[in-house]
Amino acid sequence: MIDVRPATPDDLPEILAVQLESWRRTYPGLLPDAYLGEPVASDLSRTWTPDRLSRALVLVALREGRVAGFVATLPDDPDGPYVDNLHVRLADEGQGVGRALLAETARRLMALGHDCLHLTVAEGNARATAFYARSGGHLSDPVPDDVYGQPLMALPVRWTDLSALAALA
Repeated sequence: MIDVRPATPDDLPEILAVQLESWRRTYPGLLPDAYLGEPVASDLSRTWTPDRLSRALVLVALREGRVAGFVATLPDDPDGPYVDNLHVRLADEGQGVGRALLAETARRLMALGHDCLHLTVAEGNARATAFYARSGGHLSDPVPDDVYGQPLMALPVRWTDLSALAALA
């Protein structure tokens, strides 16, 4: 069973660990290998602070009492709510964690009066791109992006029907 709830400061070490694991297995060849060592750990450590939890909608998915994945959404983005991060532990992939996180995010955004959601996914991240397409996201042509000063090409993904996204779980 997957339980999705708002993240707390106590979750921050596990959120950081999930994102580090995800980036280090997903981004070789997409970001410089040297960056995926200590530099990314340092950048992400500075990101995952209690202040971050107050500026974003951060949800964690729990399986067997531990953080299996998380999603961080910036509801006040000028182009509509923006999913800044969605990561799932390798051991929990394919178990519905990502779907549960997206569905709960959609439900909470609808309750706040939003009707859309968007994100960007690194071009070349085939697993995530396929997941977002299966989840009803509309993909656009690649655009230049920047991740902590590391340039890459990204695919914009947009949902315009949050009720359909909320029904995923």
